[in-house]
Amino acid sequence: GFTRMDKLSQKYYGNPTYSWFILQSNPQFGGLEFDIPDGTIIRIPFPLKQRLEEFFQATNNYLKL
Repeated sequence: GFTRMDKLSQKYYGNPTYSWFILQSNPQFGGLEFDIPDGTIIRIPFPLKQRLEEFFQATNNYLKL
């Protein structure tokens, strides 16, 4: 129940819609939260605003290639 990405997003960011960002920050699990084994430690990027800016900048740089 509490390990769903939307619940973690709500807990740490105050908004459940950033669950995609937590999944993107843990690429070793392939982007599917249901494939993450119970008890696994995952990365939750913080502070949110700064990490989102870095993510979008990296994405834009990649798209320019």
